[in-house]
Amino acid sequence: MKKTFKIGLMVVALVLIGGAGIFAYLGGFSSVTPEEREIGPYHVVYKEFMGPYSGVGPTMQDVATMLMGKGIESTQGIGLYYGDPKTTPAEDLRSEVGFVLTEDQVLQLGMMDPEYGLMTVEKMNVMMAEFPLKNKLSYFVGPMKAYPAINTYRMEHNYGEMGYAMELYDLQKGMMSFMMEISK
Repeated sequence: MKKTFKIGLMVVALVLIGGAGIFAYLGGFSSVTPEEREIGPYHVVYKEFMGPYSGVGPTMQDVATMLMGKGIESTQGIGLYYGDPKTTPAEDLRSEVGFVLTEDQVLQLGMMDPEYGLMTVEKMNVMMAEFPLKNKLSYFVGPMKAYPAINTYRMEHNYGEMGYAMELYDLQKGMMSFMMEISK
């Protein structure tokens, strides 16, 4: 009985240590420091999604598949998120997810199925926090670190209420940028 207890305790300890190691690898113990930047303009091909933000992956993959079918490759994913998941029911959350394109890629797009949209995110000043993009788990850890830091920064600088959130996923640089437009 004592031997079983010791083995069980060692297994639990190893799982906790392993979990902490993964969390550290993902940047979970590092601090996120927001700063102000001017961003844009971005040309974005996107598709709308309704529901919990954790479910946008297949919609983003659908846009990627459409782009690949047209011979277009983008290494910058983007998401625009219009509701606060803390105050909006999950089924009412609205987002637009897709990819940032160059002007040449926009011309290459040609005709698209009406389920896809094309927009320009104009130049703007934002509060931005960056977080490393190591693997799929980063998409869950990043927002938990970035948005509280941005909200604290917003309050410290007496900026107005937060509008929509924008996330840029730079696969080439291995970095996620979490942004909110500055409103005074």
